[in-house]
Amino acid sequence: MKYFYLTLFLFIYCSLFSSVDFNIFNSSYAYNGENGAYWEETRYTLTYFENLFQPYFTIKNSENLIFKAGIAFLIPYNQEDKIKNFYPYIQTKVINEGFEFIIGSLDNDHDFPPCILDPLVNLTPQIRVITKSQIPIDYETFPYGIMSHGFYEYGLQIKYKKNLDVYYNWQLPDNVFHRERFDIGLILNYNSIYFATHYWHNGGHENPHPVEITENYVVAMGLRNTNFSLLYLISYFLPDRDSRPEMNVFGQAIYLEGNIYLFDFKFQGLLFLTSSFLNNNEKFISIEGDPFYRVPLYIGLNIERVIKISEDCNLRLGFVNGTFLPYIYVRWDPLMIRYDQKLQLTVDYTFSIVE
Repeated sequence: MKYFYLTLFLFIYCSLFSSVDFNIFNSSYAYNGENGAYWEETRYTLTYFENLFQPYFTIKNSENLIFKAGIAFLIPYNQEDKIKNFYPYIQTKVINEGFEFIIGSLDNDHDFPPCILDPLVNLTPQIRVITKSQIPIDYETFPYGIMSHGFYEYGLQIKYKKNLDVYYNWQLPDNVFHRERFDIGLILNYNSIYFATHYWHNGGHENPHPVEITENYVVAMGLRNTNFSLLYLISYFLPDRDSRPEMNVFGQAIYLEGNIYLFDFKFQGLLFLTSSFLNNNEKFISIEGDPFYRVPLYIGLNIERVIKISEDCNLRLGFVNGTFLPYIYVRWDPLMIRYDQKLQLTVDYTFSIVE
């Protein structure tokens, strides 16, 4: 209780010398994934039907120093789980000459293509995993189930305008057995010249463990802007880094993306082609990417419409469509399709308390 009173005192004290806003962010979404076949090779999850409610305070000591403090509640739409989980939202941001230094809750707006970071990260706090072959975390004892990281990230981040984003995201610690999971990202984009790298780590050495360290490295380079991307990608996956190097997998890929806008709709064409056609031993793997981009070939057409209901409220309707080839030695079949649907209503409202 004393920490509560101390926090309240600091809040009131800071309010005397700062501008204070009370914000409410509410995201209500439904996402349904559909496949014709090959679920385990291509799919993390089936359906999300959830509400994310996040009230928080924003304290601006000046234009260069911003504090945010609040909490988010994940409320699934069912009769069993009233509140599924909650997430602290604590951020300190220092702004200086275009640079932003962020500690605590990160800005989850990383400009990675979907083959590196799953777009579901921008939707839900918990991306469910069907098989451990997709996120290789066998033998772990993390308390909240087999999840990939999602909407909330915690750690350290440095940004410079639209040109630089580097972050360290601490995902899951297991202090009893000295196991941890984190990812590190670096994105550089200058006049559409793009370079990015992503590192994912799971494991630890302190206690005997069947799999001590699992790692994943991904690099992307090429051209990327809001309407066009042409990227060359390299991945290196180490399922058991220290004990079984023969399991390591190297992969290469080409990623092509183009966006056009027609009648207030966004049409996004995608082509993903890997080096598996040249070398069957190669396979592109980004552990935190959309699993559909681990197959040799993926061709997609996404359709999205954003309807602005009011200044603070948006309705987003999306269709994620594609066809794929799961293995190079199988013939294409009409069942090798993907047709996902997304509906999201977001409200982000600000109440000024102290100006």
